[in-house]
Amino acid sequence: MPAGAKPPPGPRLPTEKRIYAIVGAGGVGKTTVSASLALAFAARSQRTAVLTVDPARRLLEALGLEGSGGGALVEVSGQGHGPWAQALDVQTALARLVEEVAPNRSAAEALEANPVYRQLVEGEAGAEEIAAVAALYQLAADRRFEKLVLDTPPAANALEFLEAPGRLRAFLESRAIALLLAAAGVRPAGSSSLRQRTVGATTALLLRVFARATGSQLIGDLAAFLQIVSAAKERLIERARAVEELLRGGETGFLVICAADPVSTREAAAIVKRLDDLRLPVAGVVVNRVHGRPRARMRGKALQERLARSVDPALARRLAENLDYLRRISAGERAAIDELAQRLPGLPILTLPELDGEEQGLGALHKLGGLLFK
Repeated sequence: MPAGAKPPPGPRLPTEKRIYAIVGAGGVGKTTVSASLALAFAARSQRTAVLTVDPARRLLEALGLEGSGGGALVEVSGQGHGPWAQALDVQTALARLVEEVAPNRSAAEALEANPVYRQLVEGEAGAEEIAAVAALYQLAADRRFEKLVLDTPPAANALEFLEAPGRLRAFLESRAIALLLAAAGVRPAGSSSLRQRTVGATTALLLRVFARATGSQLIGDLAAFLQIVSAAKERLIERARAVEELLRGGETGFLVICAADPVSTREAAAIVKRLDDLRLPVAGVVVNRVHGRPRARMRGKALQERLARSVDPALARRLAENLDYLRRISAGERAAIDELAQRLPGLPILTLPELDGEEQGLGALHKLGGLLFK
């Protein structure tokens, strides 16, 4: 932050939540805020873990943990007081989920070896969201952690992640999965009606025709996959409901991050509305990288003349122009923040300053974290 400037005051961060989900558009410093918040909680002697589902893994780099992976929790300080950081590993998270919901170890191994499952894990749309949900639930179940910080992908993907438990539950409870199970020869309890058997036989016939046309082993692989899914269906539905309750419960708060410009603040307001529509509790908005307001009262020509008494006139002119420019930037940011406050009455709106370019690494993250509590 430039010398002689100070950020506008703001409210304190609500600290009563256990889980803080950090959401926002790309490029607004969401990952930096996640890391800063985790360090701030750890500095307050609260055992904290931070989970990133950001594919670029910028959070681990910000914490100096680049190269870590495999879904392992890695302690930042190395001194036993945290925080701990974990980057999402899709295969590891899904493997843990399979072990937890499969009826037995042999069923889990069979599912992990199934070609349909492997195709899902290795890049099908939605696998990352389901894995992230599973990892968050597993981390939240570890009551050793007093605080959890979740760093999500940019807004559109983040909201897909948050909707994943509901989509998974709706699919497992849908008629479509019942038809696929019937087609694969898996008949859930209470599904012995003539109509269901007829529909299932028709679906199976269509799948067999498709398998012959492609020369694939679709039917066998799909039948084996669905057989195991059927056995784990109720556990999967129960887990999806538990995650939905976790995200909507009193322990969780969502922090929306944005930049201090009208486009970004309006996008933040739209994200807040979407979270409200999903019945997900919003704890506040953090406006990041706010420029301080210059303390110099003089402006323009008068400021230039005053500065020229101490420095070269050309330098005085440039300094005066820069201060006037910073003053206009600050006024525009203040107007955007005021508009945001009007759009979101009653919601805490915090500000974090634009740090000096020389402030980097853990020191800068600690500084920002401390400002969240002032």
